Amino acid sequence: MIHRFNEIGLACLDPRWAGGRPRLLNPDDEDFVVQTATTRPTKLGQPFTRWSIRKLAAYLRKVHGRVIRIGREALRCLLARRGITF
Repeated sequence: MIHRFNEIGLACLDPRWAGGRPRLLNPDDEDFVVQTATTRPTKLGQPFTRWSIRKLAAYLRKVHGRVIRIGREALRCLLARRGITF
């Protein structure tokens, strides 16, 4: 701490840490998730007519060319922020 104080002064008392885990989804991935959630599953080759959080999360994990790993709770929160409910 003393060495850090000698380097930058009183600013060392406010480390400005960003808490939490780094984000795994960028804004493009979030847009893709929302676009997928608002598309009928039958148009994407799925054998059901409506998405559930569990089905959507499983589908996003296995999309060819763009794998999105997101948990069910994070997916639910993302969709709620965007105004999408099932």
